[in-house]
Amino acid sequence: MQSGGQRFSSSNTLPDFSIIFPTKEIALPDEVQESLHSQSCDAREVVIQLQLKQASSLEELDSATKALIRCLAKKSKDSNRLDVFEYLREITPAGTTGEFVIEPG
Repeated sequence: MQSGGQRFSSSNTLPDFSIIFPTKEIALPDEVQESLHSQSCDAREVVIQLQLKQASSLEELDSATKALIRCLAKKSKDSNRLDVFEYLREITPAGTTGEFVIEPG
């Protein structure tokens, strides 16, 4: 049976929404990931690695740079590099990095 162009199986499973709403995975450049995971790199050095890989400014953001900054912010929180997250919040426009919420895990 078809409904709205989606196929539903007889087992009443939900349709594969990834077909309808594809997501684009953002990946940090290798150098940025390496510096993020290195305890010898401070927050400024991690962000400099990102700036070296991006042609645009961190003050006037295009959508691709904003997505990379949000990705770095999330990965820095996930990696317990709160110094990087806080530094990003200081140097980027308000709202760029997202909320400061540590997810339990």
